[in-house]
Amino acid sequence: MDEDSKSNDYGLCIICQTNTGPTEYTDLVMNPAMSSVTKMIESAVKRCGYGDSQFMALKTRLQALSAEDLILNAVRYHRTCYSQLTSKTLIDRAKARFEKGTSSGSVSDIRTKRRGRPSGTDSADDSYASKRCARDQPFDKEKCVICQDDTGAELHDVSTKNMGLQMRNIGLETSNYSLKVRLSSVTCSTDPLQAVADDMKYHLPCLVKAKRDIIIF
Repeated sequence: MDEDSKSNDYGLCIICQTNTGPTEYTDLVMNPAMSSVTKMIESAVKRCGYGDSQFMALKTRLQALSAEDLILNAVRYHRTCYSQLTSKTLIDRAKARFEKGTSSGSVSDIRTKRRGRPSGTDSADDSYASKRCARDQPFDKEKCVICQDDTGAELHDVSTKNMGLQMRNIGLETSNYSLKVRLSSVTCSTDPLQAVADDMKYHLPCLVKAKRDIIIF
């Protein structure tokens, strides 16, 4: 077995490598089609090529593996992780940011130009972008970070790496400026547990809507 194959835990989602219980948003696809696995690999390459550093670790783990290799290893993934990775809307948006950043030289548009680096590795671009981030505006941490309202819905703590990454993705992609500012500490950090450290909470319906909005926006 090669080193890349050994670096993957095939009992977990190949994309986030996080052990989460089955829910509407984390249910595992156990026997994906070859075409779906191929699309996943190609999408990881595209997203990283356009500067989406959150997928660098995935690209690194998959770089020497083919779709056939992954199928033989009984690859699986969360439906939500897959949809966010392969979304044509998000890929096109990343491409537009990359092309804008390439023409302007702005690192706020190109989040990272380096390829094949694990997402947990700091780079000069990450450091510079972090310094440019707006100072966090205060918000009520006892309320849902997304809506900041007392809706009566059950509050959930952001307590896992997977949920932290979901919050980071929402912060990066949302068109809601106030929400983007509230999540700025998460989007400016390379630590996937930043939202956990910040004691963020969320309503499940708000999370559903926020994720839906960034996919169809």
